[in-house]
Amino acid sequence: MTRDRRRRLWIILSCLVLTLVSLRLFIASSYFDPSPNPAKKVVVVFRNDDIQEFSGSAMDHRFLKLFAENGIPQTYALVPFKKELGVELVSLLKEQQTRGLAEIAPHGYAHQNLAAKGKSEFAGQPFEDQAGKIRSGKAHLERIFQREVVTFIPPFNSYDSNTLRACSQEGIKVLSSSHFFRFPIPIPSRWPI
Repeated sequence: MTRDRRRRLWIILSCLVLTLVSLRLFIASSYFDPSPNPAKKVVVVFRNDDIQEFSGSAMDHRFLKLFAENGIPQTYALVPFKKELGVELVSLLKEQQTRGLAEIAPHGYAHQNLAAKGKSEFAGQPFEDQAGKIRSGKAHLERIFQREVVTFIPPFNSYDSNTLRACSQEGIKVLSSSHFFRFPIPIPSRWPI
């Protein structure tokens, strides 16, 4: 590892530690009091995408240990059918689950770009295909981790109204994405998402 790369990693790790310590201090302070207005509940979610790429390196372990030591849970986004999940990773995540520090969520199906334009595994695909992939990925992770899966994270943060309908049909209650629709779509009030 070059000196420049080590320096960059050290800076990133230092920033992460400062963020975690600041968050912990903020939560412990008198400024963080959710009781004055319970109608406006703020929820912060730490999402760790593509975790199946976990290498077991010292850096990977340090990163996960930072969250665990501070009692901060993460949502781990696993691609169900891209790569076999390693025994070490599954064991580590199950241990984190037992401590209430891990939520497992499917990050698509195989993280493939199926879009003719742009990037998406789901947007633009037929409803039946999307529902089948969400159902299959959810069931696969539920078998491995023995816990109900309620969150879905679309690859490339790309989804459409069929994705929302499929998630609702398959029992997904949370869709995590940084993108919103670029065009208006009707969302029936019966969707719990």
